[in-house]
Amino acid sequence: SVAIKALYGGIDSYQGLTGAAGQRAWWENYRNTQSEMQQLADAYNQQAAAAAPGATEKEFAGGFKGYEVAEKYVKVSVTVLLVRAGPGTQYPLAGVERLYLGNDFKAIGWVRGQSVDGEDRWWVSQFGNYVWVGGTTEKP
Repeated sequence: SVAIKALYGGIDSYQGLTGAAGQRAWWENYRNTQSEMQQLADAYNQQAAAAAPGATEKEFAGGFKGYEVAEKYVKVSVTVLLVRAGPGTQYPLAGVERLYLGNDFKAIGWVRGQSVDGEDRWWVSQFGNYVWVGGTTEKP
């Protein structure tokens, strides 16, 4: 796809290699990157489950007053999207800290917070972290 070529530099020439050698090196890097992204997603799920053992999603998110309910899976549409402890860039990173292009996560709702590039809505993840709506495919 065009996005993959833009991310990795193209399949015809990769890391100074051309032809079949370049293509093999490109695909190997692509497979490794996909594996790393899956490992990050798995780590995110494990960390979130450990954060509130035995709590239901609703109980865990219950302390975040004022969010609009919108339960859905949301896909990341930018190269790297930071996960925050609150709805703005002034909040520290939280959870797995970063989500990557193509990752998805479960949102339980959204809030209004800091406006970034004209978008002030932030997803509330099932684990109570915040993810900027402008970096996702789905919108509230």
